[in-house]
This record gives sequence, C-alpha cells and structure tokens, in this order.
Amino acid sequence: MNVYDFSVKTRDGGQLSLADYRGKVLLIVNTATGCGFTPQYEDLQQIYDECAGSGLEILDFPCNQFGHQAPGDEGEIHEFCTAKYKTQFDQLKKIVFITDGKAPTRRSTPSARADSGSPSRSSPRSTSWEKAPIRSSGGFRRIRSLKDSADRWA
Repeated sequence: MNVYDFSVKTRDGGQLSLADYRGKVLLIVNTATGCGFTPQYEDLQQIYDECAGSGLEILDFPCNQFGHQAPGDEGEIHEFCTAKYKTQFDQLKKIVFITDGKAPTRRSTPSARADSGSPSRSSPRSTSWEKAPIRSSGGFRRIRSLKDSADRWA
C-alpha cells in the first residue's frame, strides 16, 4: 500500500481520495491552533505560496490529542487559520493522530478519523506539528522543521 490508496475526511465531512494528489508533492501536517508551534502556519502558507504552482499541496490535519491544543470544531479552526494566518491550503477534518500506540506516519498511513480518544504515551516523538512530505512516488519521511528541511522535500 502507498499513500494514494487512502481516503481522508474533508473539513465538512466528505471523503477525499489521496489518489487525487498523485504526481504532486504532498506535505501532510498534523497541527494545533493553541500551542507554541502555531505560528508555523505562516511558514506553511509562505511555502504554499512559493511552491503550489510547482505541484506542492499541503494537507492540514488539526489534532487535539496533544495537550488539547486544537480546541473548537473544524469551522472554528478554519476561521482562526484563515483570519490570522491567511491560509489557503487544504484543511481537513480533525484527526486522532495516534491510534494503537502508533502515529499514522509510522504505520505508513495518513488515515484520519473523527477526533476522539486520548493520546498514547508509547510514541513520544509524535507531537503536534509533525510533518510528512510525500513524494509523487508515495514515499515519505518525517520532519520537524520546515526551514531546515525544505530543500530536501520540495
């Protein structure tokens, strides 16, 4: 299986096949709107502005598992991001990032389901603002810093 075999939920509850992004570079990010990393939305939007025309797509998955730092529903989160950071990339339904003690990027699946449950402490590296750049082949690796890694995934 690769990333293009999966579907995720859109902000309004519809289904989105990741196969729709085949041939593009994806940056999948699990985000939180109430933590110290939230200003990274500005960096994400800057990268999107610079690279969307070259085939980059950003998929934003809000997640409330890490210290409950993504409060509110999808509409409130979207309003916050577009008002404060002028985001224009795809923001999807809130996810549970860690299930069965594993983050989806560790299972090679960008699956998303409705926000419920509590985080597992068995996966200490998985926090909000993890990033998974996915090449057009469907392969990926995890990164933390956009600025230090941009030249390696763009």
